[in-house]
Amino acid sequence: MNILKKTLGAAVGALGLLFASGAGAAEYALLSTGATHDINSAIFTAYPQQPTGSGNIDPFVRLKRDGTTAEGYNTTVIPTYDNFGGAGFNHEITVGGVGFISTPGGTVMRFLLDIDQTSSNPLLSLDKVQIYISTVANQSVSIGSLANSALVYDMDAGGDNYVKLDYNLNNGSGSGDMTLDIPLAMFMAAFAAYDADAGNLVKFNGDTGLMNGAFIYLYSRFGDQPGMEDNDGFEEWTHFNGNPLEEQPCDPRVEDCGPREIPEPGSLVLFSLGLLGSAIVVRRGRQRWMRG
Repeated sequence: MNILKKTLGAAVGALGLLFASGAGAAEYALLSTGATHDINSAIFTAYPQQPTGSGNIDPFVRLKRDGTTAEGYNTTVIPTYDNFGGAGFNHEITVGGVGFISTPGGTVMRFLLDIDQTSSNPLLSLDKVQIYISTVANQSVSIGSLANSALVYDMDAGGDNYVKLDYNLNNGSGSGDMTLDIPLAMFMAAFAAYDADAGNLVKFNGDTGLMNGAFIYLYSRFGDQPGMEDNDGFEEWTHFNGNPLEEQPCDPRVEDCGPREIPEPGSLVLFSLGLLGSAIVVRRGRQRWMRG
């Protein structure tokens, strides 16, 4: 009996190591420009090289590797997981502030990922992506414990998946390597799930003004796969500039929909005024929640 127990224990332990190492996970390779995959109804695409060079994007979350992996989500509480670099690189974003764009596949919210690996070992695995909405900004808890939240998207829903990325496809850090399109329908389903949760006393109730003010958390993890560990620099997320709910989605065929870029020095004053205006809108939205 003891031998049987030891044998079973060893087998269970081996299986645990197998799954912990990512073995058996489904691979989705983005190894050529324009390559694309549908993972649980979200679209992952290898982003075309940008002529503007490095340092162009303006991130809302920046992750610094801890050993061979990096993980975290956008919050001004530094550090939470592996986010790094201060509030200028890690901060809250809202549904209306990011907005939605029109694509041939439908209306989506589009995020842009920029990775940084060594040229000699350029492969990196994106092992987890989870997106939530919440009425509380800048939390610092484990991603599954966000207060007053609802899940919008999970890359691993129904099974373990990862995306294989190649740093050498593009022109270095700061220009973007992959886009992630999240359908509008996923956000609407998350709002409905949030309202259905009896623990959430403040409700959206279909009010697009309140929904535009909801905070978005984007959690990601990199480097779990052998030979695709995180080995250099930062992993950063920014977003394309869509239109808020109640407006027509931004149409890239006729207007500039992003991605979000670092402002030119001459536009920083206008940018600051824009942040002030956004803060006023969010504050009014919170007051409406409180009165409700």
